Amino acid sequence: MTFPKQLCLALAALGLALPAAAQFPSLPSTPAITFVRERTGEGISEPVCYADGTPLLAGEFISPLYVLTKEELSAESPLPFTVSSDGTVTPTDSDTSLVWPNVGSSDFQEQVRIPMKDGLPADGWGNLGTNENGSYDKRELICSWPNGGGSLPEDYSCSLYLLTFDTRTSNAEGAVDVGGENALIYAWGATFICSSESLPSAGFTSPYVLNVPKERQGVLEGLWPPLFPPTYLETALTDQAAEFTIAYNEVPVDDNGTPAGSVEAAEAALTPGVASMTQEGGTLTLGLTPPTASGLTPYALWTATALNGEWRPFAEVAKEKGLALEDEMRYSKLRIEEAESLEIPMFEGEPTRFYRLQALGRVEESGE
Repeated sequence: MTFPKQLCLALAALGLALPAAAQFPSLPSTPAITFVRERTGEGISEPVCYADGTPLLAGEFISPLYVLTKEELSAESPLPFTVSSDGTVTPTDSDTSLVWPNVGSSDFQEQVRIPMKDGLPADGWGNLGTNENGSYDKRELICSWPNGGGSLPEDYSCSLYLLTFDTRTSNAEGAVDVGGENALIYAWGATFICSSESLPSAGFTSPYVLNVPKERQGVLEGLWPPLFPPTYLETALTDQAAEFTIAYNEVPVDDNGTPAGSVEAAEAALTPGVASMTQEGGTLTLGLTPPTASGLTPYALWTATALNGEWRPFAEVAKEKGLALEDEMRYSKLRIEEAESLEIPMFEGEPTRFYRLQALGRVEESGE
């Protein structure tokens, strides 16, 4: 069979072009943090979890974040930022810059927090495609560099992280609740996604697929363009305590919202009351009354064997004593917003033990 001359030339040109096309993945592209599920709703991506291994509850959020640093970062690098309880993210180095990507188009003008449900994005799922192994949906967080995000300084690298937030608290009965987008953050985690010596550019997206077990990755073959194959990552179950401070003059001391005039007055307004204490069998029950300024912080139960001894979190001591506390949060992140009773299991063979409730946050001077 003979081919027309024009077709032969076209085939030769395509052959010459292939090596250059194969370099596309190394060109600047926009990372797309991706979750996958079967069209039936069955999981492919395993859920994003809290540090204790349980899936993020409905109402929690995740957020991608770009970090510009002098040195190129990796998954083993120390985290280059901290998170405070109000969601403020602060670089740990004065030479480091943070930029919130726009999830989707670079024309978006606000940071996007992605709502979760059972550890996967709650919405935004679209068709990934169908292959011989089945039909699949995806949720892509296309992390576009925002208009006005600036340029990359010379000799800097641009790294992408995915932040996870833990806003869980519990009442004395053990019922766990999350606060939503504007809730106080008590713990957080961060997963390194990728790093580049250039900023992401529009036109190409590189999929970084989260939490697909190795044995399931093969079923997704053929669903992405061959020039941009997926990179499979696992979310890191890190548990970083959020920096939580309250300016004293932001604490109300009465029902009219009168601000505290001193640190001491603020601390008094944040102190819950113990109205009663009873012991029955191996259980100590404390009757609690809420602080004047309720809803500003949860409380942790601490314990010691002597008033002047070492005070430690009760949940930590209970684990060492062999108690399996499925409702540990009622002892470590306790909301006290109404009168209620807190039941505390007692340890055998201990004649004396002391308890106290301690706010997770701390009161500070307002800076004025």
